[in-house]
Amino acid sequence: MVSGYIRTSLISQELAHLMVRSGVGDLEVAITSGSQAVLNGLKMGFRLDSLYQGCRYLKEAGYQGKIILNFSLNSPGETEQTLLESVDGYNTIVEILGEKQVYPMLFFLGIQPNTRNPGSNPWENV
Repeated sequence: MVSGYIRTSLISQELAHLMVRSGVGDLEVAITSGSQAVLNGLKMGFRLDSLYQGCRYLKEAGYQGKIILNFSLNSPGETEQTLLESVDGYNTIVEILGEKQVYPMLFFLGIQPNTRNPGSNPWENV
């Protein structure tokens, strides 16, 4: 059985069927945040609706493995509201695949106060 790390936002219906037919096992998925605003701020390059659709394709194809969701909490721009959106994102995937198949993995980002994005003004907010 093969396991892997995948961006479900890139899974098509055809690919989901091929994956299931090949016997793919557990998959790790970097959802990062259930907030589209946080994902956009991090320039993650995917939409949550595409990620959810990829999960639907896996379910329709008969996927039986586990989905391990990697959430990176404490991202720049994270608020109580965006954290609640992450809980909603987890619940959406559970609704699609079922609670027995979905496992959240939480990571806490340790952003240093003087960390700057490339190209940002280092004197901003000083």
